[in-house]
Amino acid sequence: MRIPSSVTSTIASTFEEVNPSASNPNTINQGELAEWDWVLQNNTAPAATYFFRMVKAGGAPLDSYVRFPQITTPPPLILTQEDYRWHGNDDDLEPGQAIAPENSAIAIFSTGLVLRLRMNIEVEGVDLSQGAQAFKLQFATSTSGPWTDVGAIGSGAAWAGFDNPDPDDGDEIDGDLLSTTDVRESYEEENPSAINPGSIEVGELGEWDWVVFDNDTELDTIYFFRMVKADGTPLDSYTRFPQITVPAALDITQQDYRWYGNLANADPVIVLAPENTELAGATPLSVFRIRMNLTIDGRAMPAGSQAFKLQYATSTSGPWTDVGAIGSGETWRGFNNGGVADGADITALRLAASDVLETYEERNPSAPNTNTVNPGQQAEWDWVVQNNVASPGTYFFRMVTSDGSPLDEYTNYPEINAVMPPLTQQDYRWYQNENDVNPNSPLAGENAGFATAAPGAIYRIRMNVEVTGVALPLGALAFKLQYSTDTSGPWTDVGNINSSGLWRGFNNSSPTDEDPISLRLASSDVGESYEEANPSRVNRNAIAVGSRGEWDWVVQNNGALGDTTYFFRMVQADSTPLNAYTNFPTLSTILPAIASDDFESGGASGGSGWLGPWNFDGDAKVEQKDEPHQGSFHLRLKRTNGHADRDLDLFGKNSVRVQFWAKADKFSSGDTATLSASTDGITYEIVETWTISDSDGEYHFFDIELPASSYSSTSFIAFDSNMSDKKAKFFIDELIVIGD
Repeated sequence: MRIPSSVTSTIASTFEEVNPSASNPNTINQGELAEWDWVLQNNTAPAATYFFRMVKAGGAPLDSYVRFPQITTPPPLILTQEDYRWHGNDDDLEPGQAIAPENSAIAIFSTGLVLRLRMNIEVEGVDLSQGAQAFKLQFATSTSGPWTDVGAIGSGAAWAGFDNPDPDDGDEIDGDLLSTTDVRESYEEENPSAINPGSIEVGELGEWDWVVFDNDTELDTIYFFRMVKADGTPLDSYTRFPQITVPAALDITQQDYRWYGNLANADPVIVLAPENTELAGATPLSVFRIRMNLTIDGRAMPAGSQAFKLQYATSTSGPWTDVGAIGSGETWRGFNNGGVADGADITALRLAASDVLETYEERNPSAPNTNTVNPGQQAEWDWVVQNNVASPGTYFFRMVTSDGSPLDEYTNYPEINAVMPPLTQQDYRWYQNENDVNPNSPLAGENAGFATAAPGAIYRIRMNVEVTGVALPLGALAFKLQYSTDTSGPWTDVGNINSSGLWRGFNNSSPTDEDPISLRLASSDVGESYEEANPSRVNRNAIAVGSRGEWDWVVQNNGALGDTTYFFRMVQADSTPLNAYTNFPTLSTILPAIASDDFESGGASGGSGWLGPWNFDGDAKVEQKDEPHQGSFHLRLKRTNGHADRDLDLFGKNSVRVQFWAKADKFSSGDTATLSASTDGITYEIVETWTISDSDGEYHFFDIELPASSYSSTSFIAFDSNMSDKKAKFFIDELIVIGD
């Protein structure tokens, strides 16, 4: 033991770190003082005054004690977690705006949020010296634990640290935000904290700022936070635990709706039907407003967190289609009201159960929700939709999230019934074609057919359509012109200009296709358009109920069958027939048919007007393969020896033409097919030749005049093949011989 300075030791003894000491190394004579050196450590001794003495190794006290070494230990350091407050994150030492009052729990509504937690610790017992202690932040789902360290930046922990680029991890904070704080400590982006930069005296509270990232939290869960010492030792006590609730999953239900008339305003006032009631009578191109609301459950939907799309279907089970962009060809599409901005806030609720105002929408997707919607509230949107010539029937609408995901539930679907004005084809008149938008030379009276003998001739049909029931709006419908040899069909679209159709459009050089016209029919009320090809433009003018709109169609005879009556009709551009047909424009071809064969007999004896059956030599036959031009059969010739001839009576004829459809396929250089005529079936005169330049594998119409030298009471026509390529083929279909 150390001897008081007033007493002088005379004998040196030992240095001791533990009991018992070594045996005294030196003899101690009577009257001498020997000195020892003991090492002691305060191992969390409670606050008190302590006395020390030496005894013999066996524990027996010394004979007497003049003095006892004495030491008093201070009270222990006591740390208590006290107050907290949640803030939004800013890239700054100062956090963002406070989310809740001091010591108030919060709820978060989406993953990936970065938050700031200001919290303080009270010091008791003794001061916490500067640089004495580092800390860690932990989280748990119960205040009784188990507790988990907040993860490092970039880790997969449910709660992790986060790197704000500007402030440095461990910087001393420059402002205290808790009302009870005395000392500012450090800003922390991950565990462990910096060692406390400021000393905290007994009774004072030091404040820390922690950045926490919601990385992978569980829904419907409450999380608690606490500070511990850097080695994981809990503080001495915890008055409060910062608390966050992660609510259950967001649940969205489409609830109520109501149809309104359209106005160039974010808030419509023209009620068209009661709430949750179908709207009837939506005519083409009409524009409507749907007010509809969504019920939010499970958790709140924060402002700016979700955009939506509007879809339509003909059944609530789908398939569902996005409402199209403004001006698109979609059946239901958005519409631009010039007086209000798309995505503008609506200013008045229209549905009885709605609580929260959201936005006015002209197209998909919507703007993100303007206002927060809390669980149990209903938020209301306003959608503008236009009927872009929807087929008659009932349509349903629904909202989905902007990525196309359906909502969780649908209580009601806005319903609307689309109607089409009943249309009746009424009057017509045939005109000679002129290079002008308005023809002036009628070929027959109104609703009177006429006869024509001229292949290649061009005619004009003026015809009108009556609208009943509801008006036909401007720009609502386009049409096509069709022809048939029977009013019960089948009907064929008039072909495009220069197409192979028996009846096709024609390009007059001066007027422009789809130009406006002047009226020619006595019963017409509205002039529509001049049309050179299918389909027409959409109707130029609105047609009122009971009124008739007039169109002008140009048609060319491109090989129409002789001695045949053709009927014409207008249909909608999608080939939907009109509702009724009072009159069909009628045209008859008067060149008599001498003989014909459409090969549908499947053999050599089909058709009519011939003196005998076909004579087939070599590789020639009637077959079904390789896509006949019409029906199921056509004539096919192959190789170098395909031959087919047939005799007919042409005696006394002045002009004879043979009309047919032909297809050359896979010809090689030098390959040919021919049409010939003869008066004896032995000596033939070639009148047409097909070569590799004709070999496109497509049927084409041919109208060929036979030479007068071939006219006799037993004339022959013949088709021959001279093709070395084994794959080459030549086909004939719908053959007719006409003349007078």
